[in-house]
Formats: sequence, C-alpha cells, structure tokens
Amino acid sequence: MDALPIDEKTGLPYASRHEGCFHGCGHDGHVAMLLGAAQALAADHSGIDGTIHFIFQPAEEGQGGAKAMIEDGLFERFPCDRVYALHNWPSLPAGTIATRAGPIMGAADRFSIVLTGKGGHAAIPHDAHDVVLAGAALVQQLHSIVSRSIPASANAVLSITQIHGGQAFNVIPHEVSVGGTVRSFDPAVQDRIEQRLRQIAAGIAASFEVEASVEYTRYYPATINDPAAEQDALDVAASVGTALHAPEPAATSEDFSFMLQVRPGAYIWLGQGVGDNPPPLHNPHYDFNDGVMETGIRLHLALVRHWLGEAAGNLVEWFDFYIYAFCSIYFAGAFFPKADPTGQLLNTAGVFAAGFLMRPIGGWWFGRFADRHGRRLALVISVVTMAAGSLAIACLPTHASIGVWAPTLLVAARLVQGFALGGEYGTAATYMSEIATEGRRGFLSSFQYVTLVGGQLLAALLVVILQGLLPESELKAWGWRIPFVIGALAALAALAARSRLEESGSAEARESHEAGSLS
Repeated sequence: MDALPIDEKTGLPYASRHEGCFHGCGHDGHVAMLLGAAQALAADHSGIDGTIHFIFQPAEEGQGGAKAMIEDGLFERFPCDRVYALHNWPSLPAGTIATRAGPIMGAADRFSIVLTGKGGHAAIPHDAHDVVLAGAALVQQLHSIVSRSIPASANAVLSITQIHGGQAFNVIPHEVSVGGTVRSFDPAVQDRIEQRLRQIAAGIAASFEVEASVEYTRYYPATINDPAAEQDALDVAASVGTALHAPEPAATSEDFSFMLQVRPGAYIWLGQGVGDNPPPLHNPHYDFNDGVMETGIRLHLALVRHWLGEAAGNLVEWFDFYIYAFCSIYFAGAFFPKADPTGQLLNTAGVFAAGFLMRPIGGWWFGRFADRHGRRLALVISVVTMAAGSLAIACLPTHASIGVWAPTLLVAARLVQGFALGGEYGTAATYMSEIATEGRRGFLSSFQYVTLVGGQLLAALLVVILQGLLPESELKAWGWRIPFVIGALAALAALAARSRLEESGSAEARESHEAGSLS
C-alpha cells in the first residue's frame, strides 16, 4: 500500500531503507489490522450470515485508487450493502475511536495559475509587463476568497503552496506560476471558491496587462458519512474502546469518499497518539503506533458481528416456550393423575397460561436491568434462565413420586420460563431497534414474530419426529422429556452467538456521542 515521497527521520531499527520512500501515513498499519481481522474471521466465522469483503485499496495518496477500483467494477464484482474505513489519527489518544455524521474529511482540489507577460531588464520595468508583481497581487487576493466570499459558518481552506518564476536577479521574467490547494466540505462552497479564483485571476491579468491561464482540478470529493452507519459505528466502538463524536471535520482529504458516494458507510478515526505532542501524519518523525492494532482489529470484528446471534437466541427461546404446549398431551397424566383426560389437559393449559402472566413482569425487570448493565448481558441472562426452566421440567419427578409437589414445581418452572421469555422479547426488540439502520427498522421490528413462528414450527416438527420414533406408551413414560433437554442444550449453544453480540446504544455511549470532543 502506498508510501510517501519523504525521507524517514525516526531513527528506528525498522525505518525505511529506501530514500524518499516512507510509510508516513500509517497505511502499512491499516493493512496489518485488516489482515488481522480477516485472519480472525477465517479462524472463526461461526454465526456469520452474510459475505464480508476486505478491500485493500492502493494509491490513496493523491492518485485516486478508490475511484479506479470502483470504475473497474469493485461493487459489481463484490456487492456491499455498507462500507467502513479506518485510519489512524495521531491527535487522538491511543485507543480512542471517533467519527461523525456528514462531512468528516474535506474535498481536495488543486490549482495552477500561470501568468504570462512581457519580460525585460529589471532596471527598465516600465518596458516590461511585470508578472512577479502580478503574482504577488494574485497571492494576496486569492487569500481573501475564504474570508470575504465564503460564509463564516462554512468550513474551507485555500493555501498557496507554490510560486515559481525568474532565474536572475536583474531580469523581470516573462512567466510566473502560482499553485496551491483548496479544501471544502460543501459542493456549493467548492463551486464558489473555483468561481472566485477564476474571476480574480482574470481581474489581476487585466490590471497588470498580463495573461492568466487557470488549471483547476477537483481530485477528491468530501468524505461524507452516512448518519445511520456513523451511529452504528459509534455504538459498536463503545464496546471496544473510548468512543467520541468528532465535533468538527478535518480539512485533510481521503479517496474513500468515492466509495461513500456509491455505498452507505462511515470513515472512522482510530487514535494512536502518545505523549503531549506526537508527530502528525506526513511528518518525517511519524511512527505508526503498533499498540493500537488490537483495538483496530477488534473494531473491524465488532462491526462485522454487530447484527449476529440475535435470531438464534430468539428462535431457541420460543422453541423452549412452546414445546410445553406440544408435549403436554403426553405428560399431563403424570402431573395431574386424579383428573380425567380433559381435566388433565385443562390443568396443563392453566400452567401454560401462568407462564404468559410472567411475561410482562419479565419484560419490566429485564428492561430495567438492560438499561443499567447493557442489553447484551440482559439477552445472555434470558437465555440461561430459559435453559434452566427447560432443564428443570425435563428432570421433574412425577406425581407418583412426590405427590402435589410435582405440579407445584411444574408451575414454578413455567413461571421461570415466562419470566425469561418476557425479558427476551422486550430486550431483543429494543436491542434490534437500537442497532437497526434507517430502512431496516420495519423489517427488524417484525423479526420477533418471524422467530416466534419459527420456534413453534420447530417444536411441532420435533414432536412429529418423536411420534414416528417412539410408541405412545414410551412418549408418556419418558419420551416427552427429550424435547425439553434438546431445548435446554440448544439455548446454551445459543450463548455462543449471544457472547459475540456487541452492545447497542447504552446511556454511556449516547452521552459520549453527545458530549465527546476532540482537541
């Protein structure tokens, strides 16, 4: 990945051995972090429902590598619903992660103005058309564009970086060139700056009786983050490191902007600064901080796994809850032997209804718990609780063994399951609404019902399979316990998916997003 034409002055043992070739922007570190994330996901891609593309883009430093990749069919060959980019940022403390909605990096334009006049002897200036004097006036007037032609509320930078002309102390040259760069964040501001630059060049040329040719090139557009992707990234970042909302964009430019023009996504800064005055990017003393690589890799992984595991937990818990209804015909007599068959089923139905009564209580308790300790932990606990209820029912002694304690314990186990499911339903719905991006909230809000129906169908399917494998006498004797064991084990297996969930927008993350700042 591209280096810079700078002589490295770090004095480090691994400094560049090639004169004028230096990784002074940290692109080598970015490649290493992305490779680390790819290696980790290759080793463990369980629970991932989708395709991940790792984009290693060359020629960012002024050559527009991103644009070239897009023109070569990048997103046609490797379709992406969302794209993220990560760049180290020395002015942020190491491990801090920052981004912002809307513009985060400036559009980069470059210009070259050539003034051509009549050269002559320096002692006889009245016989010449002095392009040096015209160039000096041009520099002064160009620097007035931002302060006098652009609203104070708009961010823009115009810098003169080159002036070339003349080779002798006693000769007025016939040509002077002036060059520089423009940075802006609003296309309207960008248009206005170019317009005024051309007007001023023409005016100066007329005033000094010289000719002016202007070459103005817009090589990188502004890097503009999608608001939903930015909020998603900040919420994920809060689980990895210190997440900050960047209050102001940077005037530096980035060709990832071309990708954000065709796909929603976000550009993220990863702090790597150590000490009071760390060398900035593009400085001969800059050194990529290897200590932040783990944070960068974890952020990549967290972004990938942000939506994963939720469906598995929901589906299993609905299965655990409804397997009771489908199996009750076989165990009703074991817990309520004194009633007739109809009464036995009515009693088990009453226990089933008691579980429903616990759902609003579970929703309230888990909601309060999630607000204090995070939705991820609440979702994990709900799975454990549901598994405990299922395992308890699978192991319950019957009425023949412990008398009235059997139905009493059955009711208790069902209350535990209802409590867990109520918490699961509300907490999962809130979790998905917090991680949902614009345009997907409707789909995710209906997802709970999809998993509810899926859990019921799985429960019914398992009972049908058992009916084909076991006679009715064995189903009533012990076979009815099998689905509850399977449900408990499946719930525990879902913990692996739940453990990879990233925290959604907690109060702490929202406060950090609203109050964070950069220095």
